[in-house]
Amino acid sequence: MAALMIVAVPGRAHAVDTVTATPSTVTAGETFTVDFNIDVPRGPNGRVLFSERNSTLGSVLDFTSLVSCTGNTAPCGEVGTQYFVPVASSPSAPTTVSGSLTLRVDPGTPAGQFDLYYRFGSDFGVTDARPGPTVTVTAAQADLSTNTSLTGSAVGSTIGVTAAVTNNGPGTADGVSLTTTLPGQVSSVTGLPGACSFNAAAKTVTCTAPTLASGQTSTYTYTAQLTLLSLGALPVSTAASATTPDPVAANNTSSASCTALTSLVVLC
Repeated sequence: MAALMIVAVPGRAHAVDTVTATPSTVTAGETFTVDFNIDVPRGPNGRVLFSERNSTLGSVLDFTSLVSCTGNTAPCGEVGTQYFVPVASSPSAPTTVSGSLTLRVDPGTPAGQFDLYYRFGSDFGVTDARPGPTVTVTAAQADLSTNTSLTGSAVGSTIGVTAAVTNNGPGTADGVSLTTTLPGQVSSVTGLPGACSFNAAAKTVTCTAPTLASGQTSTYTYTAQLTLLSLGALPVSTAASATTPDPVAANNTSSASCTALTSLVVLC
């Protein structure tokens, strides 16, 4: 009688999930991409769902926006407080799915950190959430610098003022304000750009810009009228500020000076 041989057929090996975030430290206003290669159970109409835990920034949908995705079988989107990527899951057997999700951190988001969690959902239900990468958000920074240049007059006792602010980056500067302090002998200012205003009591001109992109310069030119019998040194200084953090405060100010030689002649 022949012996009966039983051969064990190995089942499908459970793969180790791989979920990464690149970069794992992202500046506000920039993007990061989540790449995934994960084992999922059987289930039709599968979706990989992403949410946050241990967040100092609130729900991930509150401070990010969807840019793109790959590996999807239908458009990516939002559901509840999660992002989702539709994937090619099998209704009859477990499988491995892969793809990516690219998100942009909203400009103005403060520094913080969150853990990204993922899970799989289908018409058969939703799996437990699994921990993914930790993402660190750094506040956007914009290095502002200023320049002040002056022109005198042979007749008329005026000073031509040109004040400029440049954003040296790396990020966009929001809520930019450029304040120029004029000599105490200034009586009025003419030719002010629309973004500027003159405070006669403080002798200051303040110009504003909602945003200033990296590498962009805003220049403001106008004329300051001096009072009669103005003589001597006429110092002018300019200072820039923004709501976006500035890593180099030393170059936020600049100055220049003119001299009133007579009541009419101003040399700069």
